[in-house]
Amino acid sequence: MGLGKNRILLAVDSSDYSFNSVRYVSQIMPPDQTEVVIFNVISRIPDGYLDMEAGTSYNAEHYRLRAWETLQEKLISDFVNKARSFFLERHFPEEAVRVKIVAKKAGVTRDILYESKDGYQVVAVGRRGLNPISELVLGSVSNKLIGAASHVPVMVVGGVSRPDKLMVALDASAGAMKAVEHVAKLGHGADWRISLVHVIRDVDFAPPDLALVNLEEWRRDFDKELRQIEKDMEPVFDRAITILEQAGVNRNFIDTRVLTTGSSRAGAIVDYATEEAYGTIVLGRRGLSKVQEFIMGRVSNKVVQLAKDLAIWVVN
Repeated sequence: MGLGKNRILLAVDSSDYSFNSVRYVSQIMPPDQTEVVIFNVISRIPDGYLDMEAGTSYNAEHYRLRAWETLQEKLISDFVNKARSFFLERHFPEEAVRVKIVAKKAGVTRDILYESKDGYQVVAVGRRGLNPISELVLGSVSNKLIGAASHVPVMVVGGVSRPDKLMVALDASAGAMKAVEHVAKLGHGADWRISLVHVIRDVDFAPPDLALVNLEEWRRDFDKELRQIEKDMEPVFDRAITILEQAGVNRNFIDTRVLTTGSSRAGAIVDYATEEAYGTIVLGRRGLSKVQEFIMGRVSNKVVQLAKDLAIWVVN
């Protein structure tokens, strides 16, 4: 496999939801710059059997277990062969698309995390899998990966119609600029349309003691502060554009936007992405608060929860 290519760990099961991630990665990544490992963690015994107490008559040699194992092997074999063919039809070189199926050891998420430390630039996974949970919830593989994969960026893929139209959510933090650098690295040679977006949360409430406040003056001062924030973001946008241009992204395909919202920043990001038909939102794992990991209520985590039909990249 060639040097300098982006190595993608594409974690799959045999579900239609998981195939969304196959479609997404094959459509958004430049074939000549990408290596893909289609990865599956197969369980030899159904989880329900593992939960049974010792002494039960069921064991790994029981014919029903063997039949179940055979079915699982066939399902995943058919799936990964179909997925590999999908990449080859999109002109990925044969040597750049590999399949790796492993028996479950520590658990699906932990086994994916273990594999992800073997020189991958990205872990990609579908938002949902065989367990038909309607959203990301605590306990799902996707959500566990986001929380635990602090060493590698994670792509969580919903149903995406325009994967090549990306929004990068920016603040003035190092984490946000890391997200830009990640887009630049993955996007070398790709014809992506990229919007750099900063969200300012407006104040949509009145001061507590209206009798002591000149509302017109108060609003004017606040608007002045907003304009200053927009001005402060200009060098951040300029730096981000430079990083993208140096990676070969066409300047005509890059734009910047400052959004002012009275609602949550996460809600504004997802609403804007939906309204403007973006297929991908890119976020830094950490922002200006320097919080080490995801915490419920953080902007990035909220975006992942809200953006049901988009692909989300969470970058360290």
